Amino acid sequence: MSIKIRRAGLDDALSIAKVHVAAWRAAYEGLFDGAAIARRSVEIREDQWRRGLAWPEERGLLVWVAEDEGQIVGFISAGPGEDATAPSAVGEVYTLYLEPSRIGQGVGRALMLESLDELKRRGFTEAILWVLADNTRARRFYEAAGLSWDGTERIKDRNGWKHRDVRYRRSL
Repeated sequence: MSIKIRRAGLDDALSIAKVHVAAWRAAYEGLFDGAAIARRSVEIREDQWRRGLAWPEERGLLVWVAEDEGQIVGFISAGPGEDATAPSAVGEVYTLYLEPSRIGQGVGRALMLESLDELKRRGFTEAILWVLADNTRARRFYEAAGLSWDGTERIKDRNGWKHRDVRYRRSL
C-alpha cells in the first residue's frame, strides 16, 4: 500500500462521491433508519461534489483525497468554521470518509494531519468538527488525533430525521 495525499480536483468528483456513499452507508448502518441510508446515491453526491469542487477557493473549501495506486480510497474536506458560535480564527473539518476496507490502515490519520496542517498554515488557531454522538468509532478516531469533545451538542434535522451531534475541538 502506497498512499498519496493530494488536493482534490474537479475530475475527482465521481470517485469522491463513490467513497462518500459507501463510507456513509457503512458508518451509519444501525445509527440511522434504512430509508435515510438508502436515499444516499452516488449521482446526488457526485453533483454536490462537482459543484463544491468547481470553485473551492472562493468558498474556502479545501479537499484532499487519499490515493492508492491511482484509486481514491478516502477524502477529507475543511475550511473556515461554519459554526456561528465559533470565532473567525477557528477552522472546521467538514467531512472525513474512507472506503470501509481502508479503516484502520492509517489513511484517515494521514488525511487528518494534512487538513489540520493546512488549516494552521492558513492562520487558523483551532479546529473543530461535528460528529454524530452515537458514532463511537469516529469519536475514538478523533480523540486519537488530539481532538476532544468540548461539551457542545446540537440536534440536526436532515429532511425529517433528527440526530444529535457533538463538537470536537483542538488547538493548532
